[in-house]
Amino acid sequence: MHRGIYTTQSFCKKLNRTCEFLLRDIEMLATFAMIKFPEFKYPKHEFDEFWKLICLPQFHDVMSGSAIEMVYEDCLQMYTKVDVLGRQMRSDLLTTLFRTDNEGLLTGEKALAVINTLPWERHAILEVPLEDDITLKQYSAFGRTGYVVAHVAPSSATGIEFDDAMLEVDPVKVHTDRMNNVVMENQYITVTFDKSGHLIQM
Repeated sequence: MHRGIYTTQSFCKKLNRTCEFLLRDIEMLATFAMIKFPEFKYPKHEFDEFWKLICLPQFHDVMSGSAIEMVYEDCLQMYTKVDVLGRQMRSDLLTTLFRTDNEGLLTGEKALAVINTLPWERHAILEVPLEDDITLKQYSAFGRTGYVVAHVAPSSATGIEFDDAMLEVDPVKVHTDRMNNVVMENQYITVTFDKSGHLIQM
């Protein structure tokens, strides 16, 4: 709502949008839980309350920033409530969805569960906190986290075992062009550096 308008209250507009994204995610997760577990009770009352808190500030005076200061103090409280309770609900729903009741989806002792609530396939690099007994293919500069590549179908979930060969990508190819510039490429991107090491094309 109110896309592309100027505002003196960009923080309020940003919170409105992030709360909308959050509610979409938890509604999708609740729907998945209801489909997977017939005994699961869809939290309609909570969602109704969340949407009322989000929709109430969506008057043109509020989003455009022309309301009085008291209005934005109230907005901040409402958005904060949705954010805190919504994130807790999202965590609880993920715990419900990924409980391992002898389903045998993952055989490794350490694995990562990944869910995609969007209606298109996702290919993403995920940052994972490291533990002593986890070995990954790629680590961060400080060694506190590692990276895995996730491929998840639309509106579905998958499991990634850390002992899998997760980086199923073509190796980087390096060669020089006719101007003696260095060209590096893989299946996602091609970059060109001049002889001084400056990036000149991507």
